Amino acid sequence: MAKHLTFGGSTMNRTLHCPAWVNLSKDIPPPPASDFAMDGTRKHEAMEYIYKETNATGEDLNDYRDSLESMIGTSMESSHVSVEDFDNAIYPAWVAMEELLNEYGVDNLLVEPFVELIPDVAGGSIDMLALSEDGTKLIIADYKFGHRTVHAEENAQMMFYALCALSDPKLKKFVGKKVEHVIMAIIQPNGDGNDIDVWGADIERLNDFKEQALAAIEVSQQGADTPNAGSHCRYCPAHAVCPAKTGVAQQALRLPTAQVEALNEALGLIPELEDWIKAVRKTAYEALERGVQLEGYKLVNKRPSRVWADEQEIIKALAKEKNVLISDAYERKLKSPAQMEKLFKQIGVDPEKLSDYIVSVSSGTTIAPVSDKRPDATPTLALQALADRLA
Repeated sequence: MAKHLTFGGSTMNRTLHCPAWVNLSKDIPPPPASDFAMDGTRKHEAMEYIYKETNATGEDLNDYRDSLESMIGTSMESSHVSVEDFDNAIYPAWVAMEELLNEYGVDNLLVEPFVELIPDVAGGSIDMLALSEDGTKLIIADYKFGHRTVHAEENAQMMFYALCALSDPKLKKFVGKKVEHVIMAIIQPNGDGNDIDVWGADIERLNDFKEQALAAIEVSQQGADTPNAGSHCRYCPAHAVCPAKTGVAQQALRLPTAQVEALNEALGLIPELEDWIKAVRKTAYEALERGVQLEGYKLVNKRPSRVWADEQEIIKALAKEKNVLISDAYERKLKSPAQMEKLFKQIGVDPEKLSDYIVSVSSGTTIAPVSDKRPDATPTLALQALADRLA
């Protein structure tokens, strides 16, 4: 098992913006792993298993689908990867990874190498490290299995891993002396249609980042205790008690009376703040629906979910399948496309027979940053208002 160092890829953005987080978090026990974290770990383990324990590589990826599903289901007892996990996450991630490796003619790769920028202080494990065929490009790939889209451009975690790979003496032979660019790829099959996000940086950009990273680590090691609040606070262990966020001093085993009172006061503000946040979100959403332009935000369609294009047609199609009982296809209503595909696999019927009956339908619109890759949605209220004027 790889060492867990204080400064790693997942905390690098926080370290750059708030070196004080380490000092503020030192007496706070780590929280238990969430269900989302456990789910991500299982899928990471599945990808590691595929590349370390199988020969599942090649151009015709579909040839390996059934065998991979079987291997994961029977050989990874600790991970419990389901058929749905395989279809929606593992297989798309594998396809994206293979396309990335093929693009750069990769023959030389390392799975989960543990690399260090500063021995025993700063480092971590890279999901996939590879070298292009001509040796001039180093590829850093990282899997993200959550629903929150992460971008590769100027990503502190990815640049940190790149620095580690370029600096660690253990990788000197693997990396060689010809690397001019580092290709950083985030593979994230989260259903938005973009399974991979890639960004490249030259050595000069990484050297600039290295200066910033080493300076922030040094400040943190010197005991910095003045925090800076921002989006980097999201997963900080000291988030709830950070002075920059709540006005409460650093948490200790037993909080002084003044700190307890301040914390109680902050807790009392939560309902009021939640109501205010909901009101802001509702007002902003209604404004965007009316066609109002809000700087930095836009209206996008929510992630579509698959539904039957015509229930009567799929019912007729199911009736023609000898191995499919109509009673198996119903609960109180027709099963969803994903449930029906699972049923087809269980009874040995090709689920591709369902594809012509399935469409993806968004449940509506929602607010997103302008950096979101989904196309702008049409403001329905604005269209309705225009139609009313033209009527």
